[in-house]
Amino acid sequence: MLPETKPVQPDSSRWSPLDPDNLQLRSWDSGTVVYNGLSGDTHLLSPLAGDILHQLKTAPATREQLLGALPDHFREEKESDEKLDIIEIILHDLQAIDLVICSGRH
Repeated sequence: MLPETKPVQPDSSRWSPLDPDNLQLRSWDSGTVVYNGLSGDTHLLSPLAGDILHQLKTAPATREQLLGALPDHFREEKESDEKLDIIEIILHDLQAIDLVICSGRH
């Protein structure tokens, strides 16, 4: 007998730019360059990471909201959980370089 699996609960953590007024973004098909005016650092981001940051500059969002706003970045055959995992990894990478913050669960 297989163990019962529980459905994945949506993560209600909201993500937003650390300081949107101090982030300058420039995007191309191959990625995005972002300048952080607070730290003076410049970063080269993947196309998906750049689009996530652009989306967050518009409004704070959960992983699920970001997935809904950026469907073109994922092949249809990928499972939703796998797509959310990719977004989660990118959000944590952006957090590690002081571009975004997580406001916790709401």
